[in-house]
Amino acid sequence: MSSRKKTIILDFDGTLADTLEINFIIMNELAEQYHFNSITTEDMQHLKTLSAKEVLNFFQIPWYKIPYILYQGKRRLAQRISDIQAFPHLSPLLAKLKENYQLGIVTTNSKNNITQFLLNNKLNFFDFIHCNAKLLGKGHALQHSIKKQKLTAENTLYIGDEIRDIIAAHQCELAIVAVSWGYNSVTALKQHNPRFLVHSINELQLAIDEFFIDKV
Repeated sequence: MSSRKKTIILDFDGTLADTLEINFIIMNELAEQYHFNSITTEDMQHLKTLSAKEVLNFFQIPWYKIPYILYQGKRRLAQRISDIQAFPHLSPLLAKLKENYQLGIVTTNSKNNITQFLLNNKLNFFDFIHCNAKLLGKGHALQHSIKKQKLTAENTLYIGDEIRDIIAAHQCELAIVAVSWGYNSVTALKQHNPRFLVHSINELQLAIDEFFIDKV
């Protein structure tokens, strides 16, 4: 694939897939089973202001247990994958984008979960998927995709909903569109200086158009 191919990479949880409520339930199930802090509805607003590392500190999960807890979370999500929906109006936007852009996904979630979600939601638009990125290693996963797909930062745009997505994009010198409908709050996202911050599908389309205008 040519490095000049205009490419849009999306995060999965909170950007493409509305998994917040289900993951809330799953984390409390795991908290009860593995004896770490559970979360209340009131905690959710506070958690939306925190980075991924700060969220882990909130749960007080021993560092050596984190990979196993995340693995169990993905397994439980797989059992509920048929209940997960794409955010409204994303499907027609992706269909339109597919006409002019290469589309990819970079995510900490599992390949099986992503594949089943895309099938269930009829989102057969993606050219590549990089799964099972480390929770705090999104930058490495993005860099791997950039290298494997022979992309350039000039012609690549990343879309995510979390602080760690913005940090990862900065590490790779990628422009990022932060969406406000996901896991982190608008205030938290603003503090980390995304190229664009959008609140609707229409604004997302405008940000994409602005970034790629006059691109080769």
